[in-house]
Amino acid sequence: TLADMLCYLRLQAELSLGAQGLLLMREAGWVPPPVDAETRSKLTELRHVRRAIGPTGLLAVRPLVVSSHKDLWQLTLLDRH
Repeated sequence: TLADMLCYLRLQAELSLGAQGLLLMREAGWVPPPVDAETRSKLTELRHVRRAIGPTGLLAVRPLVVSSHKDLWQLTLLDRH
């Protein structure tokens, strides 16, 4: 479970940075490229890891993840892009 928690933290950070980059590109007037297969696989892996950790594990890592509704929206945006 600890390995899944560390994987969750890593994926959350990488995907959040990717979503922020996508938003910055749009703000600058650039057309962002479509989301690549690697990012899609990371999103899928994040879903699997969340299920593996479970609600108690997610509560345990919550202080380490700066996650707000805005962050969740950004990940959704990345998933739909």
